[in-house]
Amino acid sequence: MFASFSASLLILSQVLVPAGAVADRNVGAVAGSQSIVGGRDVVVAVLDTGIAAHPDLGWRVIGGRGVPGGPTLPGYDFVSDSWAANDGDGWDADPTDPGDGVREAEAATRPLCRPRKSSWHGTNVAGTIGSLKQDAAGSVGLAKGVKILPVRIMGRCGGNTADVAAGILWAVGVPVPGVPMNPHPAHVVNVSLSGISSRCPRAVQTAIDIAQERGAVVVAASGSANANTADRTPANCDGLIIVGAVDATGKRSPTSNFGEEVSLSAPGGDMSRGETAGIYTTTNTGRFGAKRPMYGYYQGSSAAAPYVSAAIALVAAGSPEASSDELRMHILSPRFLEPFRPGQCDPGPGLCGAGILKLDRVIAELTN
Repeated sequence: MFASFSASLLILSQVLVPAGAVADRNVGAVAGSQSIVGGRDVVVAVLDTGIAAHPDLGWRVIGGRGVPGGPTLPGYDFVSDSWAANDGDGWDADPTDPGDGVREAEAATRPLCRPRKSSWHGTNVAGTIGSLKQDAAGSVGLAKGVKILPVRIMGRCGGNTADVAAGILWAVGVPVPGVPMNPHPAHVVNVSLSGISSRCPRAVQTAIDIAQERGAVVVAASGSANANTADRTPANCDGLIIVGAVDATGKRSPTSNFGEEVSLSAPGGDMSRGETAGIYTTTNTGRFGAKRPMYGYYQGSSAAAPYVSAAIALVAAGSPEASSDELRMHILSPRFLEPFRPGQCDPGPGLCGAGILKLDRVIAELTN
């Protein structure tokens, strides 16, 4: 079975800030995260659109090829369709994001596409987890010291089930035919994407089950279509932590999907309140192809999921012997969750998860 996936975010407009400039806000300073990770190699796989060159992620592009460095490990590109990949081929060893923008003429010949600027979505998500940026306004990377494993599974107009499943398996160290073994199996797999499906595709569910058996925690966005997660995948798959988004007041973000499948919620912003009411992170200035590395804002459950992935990575660093089930139970403990007040989860009680994750509480417990 093949399903079409797309990045589960909505960018009303992207505000770009030069790399090195001071941000005016973020989800909060994350003092202590570097000391928690220490010298442990905790790996978070980012299954997304790939990664663009950015000094605070350590990723460079030299001679047209991606070069890992800093917190970012060598990854892989699992976008099988050469047009969607936008790099001239299918699967390859370079997860660099060449841009997923679609021009109007291109969209006109592809019924599942719509015109759009490049999202730099994978770079956004990677920055939320592990960007090195630190300044007077606070921290961008919420789990400094973790390693980022870029796994490209989406390109122009999204991705498909087979590529997503292969990406999950490779990320956790499972052999994938024709692909070199991943020498850095992930402890946490972040999947910020969403597709319409009445049930979880079998290949994706099998990959998730195997990832769990390998000791990895798979975190997925609820999706950003203001729809019920019962009909969205991978939110309707078993064994995941499904993350909804809330704004700065704790109210469900208006685009965030909802439903019984949602495990918890986390900060995802609401740019309808203003462009800078999103989540500050790494991005690129390119409208279609990559240009200059920058900082900007994004929103939705795509931004909320890496908040949770970062928190789990910190717990994994502090408890290196913990199983995937133990990590799941730990992060869903009521002591780390702020209960929803009446009206904050507007679709109804229980449809935005057990509460709002508070990263400062996680860090306080790990550092005391």
